[in-house]
Amino acid sequence: MAKPTFGGRTLLRATCALIPILAVGCTLPEDAKQLDIPLPDQYSVAGTGTPVKDTGSLQSSLNDPELDNIMRQALAQNISLLQATERVDEADAIARGTDPYVDISADLEAGRIDTGVDREFEDGRVNATVGLFGGRKFRRDAARRRVLAAQFSEEEARRLLVGNVATTYIDLRAAEATLALRQRELTTRRESLEAVLVQFEQRGVTRIDVTQAELLVVETQRAIPVLQATIIQQQRRLASLLGLTSVPAGLTDRGRGRIPSPVVNVNHGIPADILRNRPSIKIAEANYDATIREVTAAQAARFPSLSINGNIGVFDSGAGTDGSLSTGFVGINIPIFNQGALNAAVDQQEAAAEIAFLEWRQQVVTAVEEVEVSISSVRASRSIVAEANKALGLNAEIVDLVSELLRVGEVTVFDYVGAERDFSNARIDLINARRQLAIDVVRLQLALGRSWLPAPAPAAPAPAAPVPVARNDTSLTTSPPTVGPNAG
Repeated sequence: MAKPTFGGRTLLRATCALIPILAVGCTLPEDAKQLDIPLPDQYSVAGTGTPVKDTGSLQSSLNDPELDNIMRQALAQNISLLQATERVDEADAIARGTDPYVDISADLEAGRIDTGVDREFEDGRVNATVGLFGGRKFRRDAARRRVLAAQFSEEEARRLLVGNVATTYIDLRAAEATLALRQRELTTRRESLEAVLVQFEQRGVTRIDVTQAELLVVETQRAIPVLQATIIQQQRRLASLLGLTSVPAGLTDRGRGRIPSPVVNVNHGIPADILRNRPSIKIAEANYDATIREVTAAQAARFPSLSINGNIGVFDSGAGTDGSLSTGFVGINIPIFNQGALNAAVDQQEAAAEIAFLEWRQQVVTAVEEVEVSISSVRASRSIVAEANKALGLNAEIVDLVSELLRVGEVTVFDYVGAERDFSNARIDLINARRQLAIDVVRLQLALGRSWLPAPAPAAPAPAAPVPVARNDTSLTTSPPTVGPNAG
C-alpha cells in the first residue's frame, strides 16, 4: 500500500517559515540587572585593608584542640547540616528531571477486533514538541542555578553550625571557670567564717561582723546551683548540635574551665571580599540567576512551539488481505487564547526576579554591617580584658592590705568583707571579659565568611600538673585571703 509523503516543495516552504522563528528564539534576550552595589574601599571602623584571597579558618584563631574534636563530630553528625546536604541531592535530582529540550512521547497499541471475521491490528504513534524560543533550555539552566544555591546553603548551614558550637563551647568553659572559682571561694569563706566565730567567742569582733561573714558564704552558695544548671544546659546544647540525645561521657572533660584565648589580630581584608566569601551572598546571587532564567522561560512560553507527529499502522483483515498506513505532519502551536495567563506568569516571574535582586542587596548590606560591628566589638572586648586584668591586680592588692590591717585591728571584718567581695567580682569580670572576647572573635570570623577547617584527630594530651601562682597573678587560679588568727 502506498505511503503518503510530504512533497519537496511543501517541506521547503515549512523550512523557510521556521528559519526566522528559530533565529528569534536563539536571540531572545535575558532581562537581567547587573549585580552591583557601591562598597567602600575599607571598613569605616578599621584601618586600610588589603584584599584577602585565603579566607583562613576559625580553627586557627581559637587553637583549642578539644573544641576542634567537638567541631569535627558536629560537622559529621549535625542533623541540620545533614538535611542541607540532602537538599543538594534533591535539587540535583530536580534539575536532572527538568523537561528536555525536545519533549518526545511514543506509544504502541496492538489488539484484535471481533466483527465476525477476526481482525488484528498494530498501531504506533510518535509525538514530539520542540520549543523554538529556548524556554526548556532556560528552565534547565534555572534548575542548575537552584542546585548551586543549595550547595551554598549547605555552606551557610555549616557556617551557622560552627558559630553555634563555638559560642556554646565558650559559654560552657566560662561557666566551668566561674563554678571552679566559686567553689574555691566557698571553701575559703567558710574557713574565714569559722575564724570570725572564734574571735566572736573571744569578744574580738561584734555580731555584725559575724553576720557579714555569714552573708558572704550565703552569697557564694547561692551562685553555685545557677552555674551548675548553666553547665548542664550548655552540655545538652552541645549534644544536640552533635545530633545526640544524651551527653556522651567525657565529651568536655579535657580542658575543663579553660576559656579559649583567641588570636585577636584578624586580617579583615576589604568589604569586597565578603562578596566572594559569604555563603549567604552567594545563595542570593544564585537564586537571582535562577529567577532571571525563569523569567526568560516564561516569556518563551508566550511564543509558538513546533509539533511533529507520526503514525504507523499495520492491520490484518483476517480475510487473506492485510495492509499498512503511515502518516505524519509538522505543526505550529500558537498560544492565543491563554495569552492573559501567560503574561501574568511573566509578570509574576519578573516580580520574583526583582525580589531576588533586592534580597542580594540586603545580604550585602547586612554582611558589611555585621563585619563593622564585629570589628568594633573585638576592639572593645580586647580593651575590656586588659582593664579587667588591671582591676583584678589592684583588687588583689587591696585585699592583702585590708587583711594585714584586720590582723592589727585597724579595720573591721565589715571592711574586709567588702574588699573580698570586690576582689571576687573582679575575677568574675575577667572571666566574662575573656568569654566575650572569644565570642566576638568567633562572630568576626563568621561575618567575614570564614568557617572551620578541622585538623586531624590529635592524640589525647597528658594532663598538666597544677602550677602554684602568686597572690597578684591574674590567671584566675588564686584564692582570697583567710581571716583569722592563723591567716598568713
